Amino acid sequence: MREGTVALSFLLLLGCTGSPPVTSEDPPRRKTDDGVRSKDPVTDPRTDPVPDNRKDWSVERTKSDTDNRIKGDGDAGNRTNGDPARTTQGDDVLRLQRERVARDPSSDLEKLRTALLLIAAGDAFFPEAERFLSMLRRRTDFIPYVEAYLYRKLGETQKAANLHHQINEEFRQADGFKIERAELVSSVKGYMRYEPHPDGKVAPGSKITVYVQPRNFTLKKDGDRHTLHLGYDWKLLDDRNQEIALPAWDQCNPNDRFDFIKYCGPVSEFHQFFSLPLPSNLSTGNYRVRVTVTDKWTGRDDRIYVPFYVVPKS
Repeated sequence: MREGTVALSFLLLLGCTGSPPVTSEDPPRRKTDDGVRSKDPVTDPRTDPVPDNRKDWSVERTKSDTDNRIKGDGDAGNRTNGDPARTTQGDDVLRLQRERVARDPSSDLEKLRTALLLIAAGDAFFPEAERFLSMLRRRTDFIPYVEAYLYRKLGETQKAANLHHQINEEFRQADGFKIERAELVSSVKGYMRYEPHPDGKVAPGSKITVYVQPRNFTLKKDGDRHTLHLGYDWKLLDDRNQEIALPAWDQCNPNDRFDFIKYCGPVSEFHQFFSLPLPSNLSTGNYRVRVTVTDKWTGRDDRIYVPFYVVPKS
């Protein structure tokens, strides 16, 4: 009985309760031909005027950017979807570098950077690269190499040849006088034309032939004449690096110890060879010939060692 009374009281309470009051946070209901309709978050013009079939452009744009990064096409904002005149990152680098030169026209470093970028950009930019190189006030060591390359690409072969000659001369002076090559040979026919000894093994009492090729020697100029003056010396050393006295070598013809040659023009290639007799009582073992060449005009010299092996006497 008590439970029935509680249920009846609850039903009466529900019947007396009306619709909830309208608060200031909820928009008022509006009347239509069908009566009163509740707020629609999609069609209510006060909340969202966009129709329900709109696209989520933010998601689509993000996906497009992701695809671009995956494809490696560079900056998506600079891409023009197949337009051949589109800008590239290389164009941007050149443009920015030109702007740097314009802001600091006295900087040789910026001019050099611009010239190298133009060379890397291709043949069409070579004339502009040459112009920037000609504007340099201070020239570093490798500038002539770059200019010679540009002259040759532009068809100015004589300028390129002159620069190559200048480069070779500067390199020769910096490198200094030296013996470029010395070898035990069987025969000699000319500069860099010789037959190497087959195995470097010789018999006591025989003769050995040593080919020598000096480099960066000095020529004394007198009018159209260029004179070469070199001196030579040889010593025999055993396997303990001890010098072996050989009267036949020390008392050779003095004319065999030097060259004094006049040329009608400059030369950069020269060779000489010597036939040196070995003593008949030379023991079996390893030996070396110490060859010394002296540039008489400058007093500079260089030495080199030519090894060989003396086989047992048969």
